Amino acid sequence: KRSEFWPVDGWYRYREMGWQAPLYWEPKDGDWLLFTMTRLRQINPDTPVCHICYFEAEWENAARICHLSGNFLENEAFYPLPAQETGLTQIYGDVWEWTASTYNPCPSFKIATSAVGKYNGKCMSRQMILSVGSCVKPKSQIRRTYRNFFYPPPTCGSSPVCG
Repeated sequence: KRSEFWPVDGWYRYREMGWQAPLYWEPKDGDWLLFTMTRLRQINPDTPVCHICYFEAEWENAARICHLSGNFLENEAFYPLPAQETGLTQIYGDVWEWTASTYNPCPSFKIATSAVGKYNGKCMSRQMILSVGSCVKPKSQIRRTYRNFFYPPPTCGSSPVCG
C-alpha cells in the first residue's frame, strides 16, 4: 500500500486493479490461504512467495553460483516447499522468477519452420522473461539459461508460477 515500493507502472496497476493480495491468495479467519494445484493451503512463511506479479518481484543473476537443484515435477509436491537450508536457496524449481528482461530472440536465433517457430516468433513481443522453472516443471527441462515468458499488464496479478 506504499508507492515507494512499486515502480510507477506497478503502482498505477495496483491502484487501478484494487489489489489487496497476490492472485490466488484468499483471506480466511485471520489467516491467508493459497490456492495450489491440489487444494487451498495455509500460507507457510518459509516457502517462496508465489503468485506475485511482475511489478512485485525480479529474479537476479544469482543462479550462477547455485547448484541445479530444487523442487521439480518429480517431487510430486506440485506446490512450493519450505527451504531446507539457509542462505541463497530455491533458485531453481518451486516458482518461476520474474526478470527485468524482455523476451527477445538471442543473437543467433533463427525461426524454425515448424509450429514451434510460429509460436516463439509470435511470442517475442512485449513479453517479460521468467526464469528457471517451477514445482511442476521436470528437472530434465531445466538449465541455468532456461527461460519462459509471460505478459505482465494488463493481466498482472495472474501468475505463471505453475506453468
